[in-house]
Amino acid sequence: MDEIRTGLMGGTGTGTGTGTGKDDSASASPDVHKLTRSVISCINLLDKNYVLLSRIAYEAAQLGSYLPEILGVAPLTSLMTEMFSRLEEKLVSMSHSSFQFQFQSQCDSLGILFLINNSHFIWQQLHPMFDMAFPMAVLNRKIDDYIQSYLQVSWGPVLSCLYYDPGPLRRGRYSSALPLFEFEFHKVYRTQRFWKVPDPELRGRLRKAITNKVTSGLKKFLEDKNVTTPRITPQELEDMLQELFEG
Repeated sequence: MDEIRTGLMGGTGTGTGTGTGKDDSASASPDVHKLTRSVISCINLLDKNYVLLSRIAYEAAQLGSYLPEILGVAPLTSLMTEMFSRLEEKLVSMSHSSFQFQFQSQCDSLGILFLINNSHFIWQQLHPMFDMAFPMAVLNRKIDDYIQSYLQVSWGPVLSCLYYDPGPLRRGRYSSALPLFEFEFHKVYRTQRFWKVPDPELRGRLRKAITNKVTSGLKKFLEDKNVTTPRITPQELEDMLQELFEG
């Protein structure tokens, strides 16, 4: 049992390949990682054969050949939860080490999106399991936190441009705010347009969250400053944001 627990997580490397048979070394991908798919497949297999394997796990625990880390639950449940926890730790480590770009914000955004994709896939696969109910509830809250972090890292700086202060020597304190906002918006949009979010439900959820954040910020600015003819409208931004994450 200990061999199963450690063998799955060892020797996997830290690349962000998706296991599709393509060469993943050329570019980092936020897609669901092959390690995630492998570990989740093993947990599903254990769950489908729970009655048979639970006895084996119990006997292994009695003999000392497997030492469950989680007390108060069946040894096989402990093993499944441990595998999930190890996978989570590995993914967080990979999100920090596998995305290296010239701009730190791009690196951070892609790493967080990697965590969102993989965590959502794990939740989809495991949340129906009775024995995984508690860790999946915790994971669901983490996904919400990851999404909020992504919004802040990727789109917070874009919105901050609306309150750019060029200094007292220039006329019109906000004279350069909208052009700067448009420039930063297009820069982030072009960078992230083809980043991959494979699950349609998650893709729609992210698009909606981004749209709400960006368009509401722009609408408030236009209303506060009484701008009636902006070069780019909130509706135009919304239409563009619906093209994000097609991969």
